[in-house]
Amino acid sequence: MQKFFALTMGALWALIFICQADAQIRRADTRVLPLQQDDARQKWLNFKSSRTADCCMDFTIEHAPRRGESVEYSGTLFNLNDGATTLTRIFVEKAESGGDASAASLPAADILLINSPDGAQVWKFDGNGAVRLPKSEWLSPIMDGLIYSPFDLLVPYKSWEAKYAGPGRIGQAVHFFDLQAPEGFNLPGEDPDVKVGKVRVALTREFDTPAAAEVYSNFGRLLKTLTLASAKKIDGAWLAAKLELRDDITRSKDILRFTAAKMRPALPREIFSPESLGKRPKKPLLEEF
Repeated sequence: MQKFFALTMGALWALIFICQADAQIRRADTRVLPLQQDDARQKWLNFKSSRTADCCMDFTIEHAPRRGESVEYSGTLFNLNDGATTLTRIFVEKAESGGDASAASLPAADILLINSPDGAQVWKFDGNGAVRLPKSEWLSPIMDGLIYSPFDLLVPYKSWEAKYAGPGRIGQAVHFFDLQAPEGFNLPGEDPDVKVGKVRVALTREFDTPAAAEVYSNFGRLLKTLTLASAKKIDGAWLAAKLELRDDITRSKDILRFTAAKMRPALPREIFSPESLGKRPKKPLLEEF
């Protein structure tokens, strides 16, 4: 495992090592020694400074409610580094109608994420053109029926103030970091007082890569949990093959499975402009998992 590509976008991270998908984050474990202050700071800086990989990947999302039948979605992710700016285009649509006319009529989601030193932008095609989403909408699902939101894809908490929370194990040795949320990350819902309070990230002891993340409200309630279920080696890089994002309030899950990938493709810059939204980009030849 000499080379790693990190897709540092929440649920779309290329999380490297396999851990148990249903593992709960344990708060401490004496078998993993705590880090000294300087070592903890360096570990977080290693993750914070990580870059994304140029790639194109096909994926499916199975939305599994606590009760009722699962619903399948499919999509494609395009990712490009343009200097210090990371550009990500995500296209998601309902996989099959299954005879459900209302489900078949769901519009596809076409999302553009722009992550630059000047700040992040989220654009979405609304059926007529590209619309820039305010931060107040970053926690809303990218598509009706899903849990994933722009917040989960952007990983804005990489830039938040980090506090080392100690060692632990979630199928492997990790170190926990707590990221306190700034003002402005309100949750969608009727209660304006409920906000994102913090995110707890577990970084692997050996490689400083994220193994899991938990999102908490400002009242300390666990809202979402992201875990890695399996990984796959593609073109010399270990990539996430299956990720689970759980809504810890409803107990529903979005199970994301990457099915094919092409690393380092020659992607045209113009497919990452807001004006291109609504037009499906052409994919390079992908290698199936």
